[in-house]
Amino acid sequence: AAVVSCDSIPLVPTQPLTIATGAAFGLGPGLAIVMSGQATAATLCFFVGRSVLGPEKVEELFGAKFASVASQFAAGDDDGFVAAMRSVILLRQSPVIPFSVGNYVLGAATDAPIAALVAGTIVGCLPLNALYTATGALVRGGTKVF
Repeated sequence: AAVVSCDSIPLVPTQPLTIATGAAFGLGPGLAIVMSGQATAATLCFFVGRSVLGPEKVEELFGAKFASVASQFAAGDDDGFVAAMRSVILLRQSPVIPFSVGNYVLGAATDAPIAALVAGTIVGCLPLNALYTATGALVRGGTKVF
């Protein structure tokens, strides 16, 4: 619940919570908790963006240029799912766009399918979440990660 809450609020850092989860539960269970929490938060923010905000609100908040780029960001030529998933994976690597803001914008300003968002979030967030969770697990058990 804490991961979902923190990942749903824009500009709240979640790395300390991810490290604490690794310290409390170890690498395997901690990583599963963090990843499921992030996937849930991404889905909730996506649906809020799609049902409450919409493209007009994105344009109002961030400007027409940003809204135009966002609408094309997850659009695919032939295979919309693969293109959207690839875009989400790249978005997850960006140090500039916060996790929750990206979720709201993807929901509000794109036609990206929800399955692509969830799959892209899992693949894109896994490396850093594994690192942060393993850091917490190391703190908890010395050199024992599992």
